[in-house]
Amino acid sequence: MSVNGTFFNPNDISLSKYTPVSFPVRKATGKTLQGFLSEYTPNTFLEAAYNTGNTMDISALILKFNNTKVTTTDFQYVIPELAQKYGLDVEVLMSAKFITKESVVKMTKTNNQLDANVAFTLTVGTETALYAEFNGIQAVGQVSSSDNKIFGALSTSVIGTINPDTFKSSITGMTAASLQKEIQGEVDGYVAQLNQLLAAGIEYPTLFNISISGLDLECNDGYINAGIDVTPAGFLMIRDMMVNVAEEMRYIRRLNRIEEINKEYYAARAQIA
Repeated sequence: MSVNGTFFNPNDISLSKYTPVSFPVRKATGKTLQGFLSEYTPNTFLEAAYNTGNTMDISALILKFNNTKVTTTDFQYVIPELAQKYGLDVEVLMSAKFITKESVVKMTKTNNQLDANVAFTLTVGTETALYAEFNGIQAVGQVSSSDNKIFGALSTSVIGTINPDTFKSSITGMTAASLQKEIQGEVDGYVAQLNQLLAAGIEYPTLFNISISGLDLECNDGYINAGIDVTPAGFLMIRDMMVNVAEEMRYIRRLNRIEEINKEYYAARAQIA
């Protein structure tokens, strides 16, 4: 099965500057279940997301797909000041928006790279607890598999520079520079731990009757691919998951169409008035 992975801005439909990457739909010598992803798909998503100028409600997405609310406790090790000011287990509404210029993904045989510029807003109650624009976010890394383990390294992990001119915080004493230093320090620590684990090899288990033994994980110029051997029961679970995803997407399209109809209706009423 091959899926057209093109994203676009529905309010300004135009050809993407990116062109599809050629890759095999199936590797003849590969596993029973294979997946391929080219850089074209995430790049058209990032291109469209930037062009729309829309803000993504991350908290709503997490609640919808994981049935979990984001709270101040989740930020204890990254921005502990939130829990100190508002207390533990207080809900945090989190949103993000791509800014400055569109983000880009680059896939090669030796490295996979993400360059991004993102503005984050954290809201507690009716108060904007934090607004920070991160420019120059960059992550570079590579992974592969052998002997039932995943190996690799994240060679670059930069959170970028927080714009001091637009920075806002309800936390006394917090500045763009202090927050940047704090988050980058935490990221450096976690990445160092991750790289140690990847250097030794991270074992992967069998989940939901899907045997991950003998995982194929390969990086190529323009795309990545992976393959595993799956039991019949595992294939049935994958089928059910794909059906659920399709139903959810149909529901989202209906909501979008209802919103378009409402906008057209109120616009027509405004003209009549």
